[in-house]
Amino acid sequence: YDKPDAEGKGGLETVPDADVIQGFSDNMVLVDNISIATTKTDSSGNSTSLTDDEKTAAKDKLQAYADRINNGKASFEDIYVEYNKELKEDFTAPEVTDKMSQKYPRATVYSSADSSTANYDQFKALKEKENFAYGKAYVVEGTSAYYLAVLRDITTDEFYTGQDTYRQSVLSMLK
Repeated sequence: YDKPDAEGKGGLETVPDADVIQGFSDNMVLVDNISIATTKTDSSGNSTSLTDDEKTAAKDKLQAYADRINNGKASFEDIYVEYNKELKEDFTAPEVTDKMSQKYPRATVYSSADSSTANYDQFKALKEKENFAYGKAYVVEGTSAYYLAVLRDITTDEFYTGQDTYRQSVLSMLK
């Protein structure tokens, strides 16, 4: 992969693969997540904040899911299906296709280049936690929701690192 040279002049400069991979690590987070909004909408369409008890119940629910994942009693996929079946009894998880990561099919990529970096920032901050580990489940309090978040190492999934769209995005961040 190439990028314009340091002076911004004609030539191209080769970017070593190791730098591109580091760019993925520094500028993107790959997260399996489930969210519970901190607001609800009434029958008239008005939005109100959850009560303190409802917020506590939401965080407790997500923590119970995190504990099951971290204790090896469930995978994220198990929790994803269970949670969505609670919301809609006849829920069926979308089929995993070749248009999605086979390794982490429910994961979302958040980038430092996103127009709103709030989610990127909160998930990236998990890497700074003591005893952080990829694959460990965390409960995160966002600005408008609580999240069950499981960070995945984007640098180990060729679906992302091998895809030109993601590589070009990383290269533009490295300029």
